[in-house]
Amino acid sequence: MKSSMTIPDFDLHSYDKYVVCFSSGKDSIAIFLYLLDNKILKEKIELWHSNVDGIGKTFFDWEITPDYCRKFAAAFGVKIYFQWKEGGFKRELLRENSLTAPVCFEMEDGTIGKESD
Repeated sequence: MKSSMTIPDFDLHSYDKYVVCFSSGKDSIAIFLYLLDNKILKEKIELWHSNVDGIGKTFFDWEITPDYCRKFAAAFGVKIYFQWKEGGFKRELLRENSLTAPVCFEMEDGTIGKESD
């Protein structure tokens, strides 16, 4: 059975900013390289990495990942930003009778923003 669903045409070059959710794995690297191959200006691309463990002691994520992400971005000359849950995955995993922690994120001016209630 053939699907009648089609993907609409769009102009890849019509966007002001391209945000790549960047794990540093093969899929996010492929998306980034696809944008470059299609002549998207590096100045318009932002890599965003989610620190699974938050800031501080490693619990679940690889210790080298944030540094690898920074060095990847530097090698290509693109901006990279990090976001994380306060307390990271461990806090979420162990929480009882409490709301999920807020999300913190780096801002362009170097300050840290926090999700508000």
